[in-house]
Amino acid sequence: MDLSRQPIDELKASGSRALSEGRLHAPAGDSAIEYWLEARRRHPDDAALASAITDLQPYLLIACEQAIARRDTAEAHRLHRLIAASDPDAPALQRLASAIVGVEADIEEGAKADREQAVRLAAVETQRLRSDADARTAAATRAAAAVVAPPAPSQPRSPPVAERRAEAEVPSPAPARPTQAAVERAPMAAASPKPSPRLLHQPAARYPAAALNRRVEGVVQVGFTILPDGSVAAARVVSATPPGVFDRSALVAVGEYRFEPTGDNVASMITVRFTLDQ
Repeated sequence: MDLSRQPIDELKASGSRALSEGRLHAPAGDSAIEYWLEARRRHPDDAALASAITDLQPYLLIACEQAIARRDTAEAHRLHRLIAASDPDAPALQRLASAIVGVEADIEEGAKADREQAVRLAAVETQRLRSDADARTAAATRAAAAVVAPPAPSQPRSPPVAERRAEAEVPSPAPARPTQAAVERAPMAAASPKPSPRLLHQPAARYPAAALNRRVEGVVQVGFTILPDGSVAAARVVSATPPGVFDRSALVAVGEYRFEPTGDNVASMITVRFTLDQ
């Protein structure tokens, strides 16, 4: 709607009607603030228009903050422009602009992470298909060899005593060495006899869209520190399967965990599993 072509009396009336119908700042092009801003542009000395616009400024501010919170940057920019047009010296303008830029940077970072994740998932899928193809080729080769090769002559079975002797001569496997993660956890458990603080708030981790579309499951082990007030700091990935696919989602979720305050720093570790519903 081209407001510049409407007579000023019609602009004022349209603004009043939009206000009574609850269209304070939306939809774009048909809201009270936009009608009155255009009318004030033509009659900057109209005190009634200036007062009406001032009365709408708190609603514009709240709407802009809500758009930022839901990451709707296009709407946030539009509302920011309306606030600036209403009052170029509004104290909140710089704060809102910085918040919008921050959300845009976060969205771009998330999009970049999703692209990198898609590449990693494609590599995992390619490796799986290659392994399946190699397994089928090996099976076909074995089947062909079984048909072409003559049967091997039967060998006389060794006496049971000889069998037992051969088994006894086989050296027993050496005990498995603990993984690095297990080595790091052992002293932690010995030095912290107190029970782990009670978990009060555990938001679910977001399942990455790329992994969900490819139906990939995974596990991420996250180490972190529980601060004296129960919040979480220094979250880090200890291990991840497959690597790099679920790391970001697990770290974001664990960073929002809240534990019962103990007044002490407590080192802890948790496993976040990403599984598909059967």
